[in-house]
Amino acid sequence: MTQKSENINEFWEKFHKSVVDSGVAEAMAIWYVNWAQKFPTSFRGKSLRLRSAGDVFSA
Repeated sequence: MTQKSENINEFWEKFHKSVVDSGVAEAMAIWYVNWAQKFPTSFRGKSLRLRSAGDVFSA
């Protein structure tokens, strides 16, 4: 595994832990991780860096 893919996996593990630590049930935490992983490709024509909180809440 490359360093980049290890960093990505570590990020998602930390994200998952953060969601669970905030009180979200395990099954729902997995749903949040899956949703967050798919979010960047849900809108065409605008990069992830250009997204705002409004984009998240309108998705």
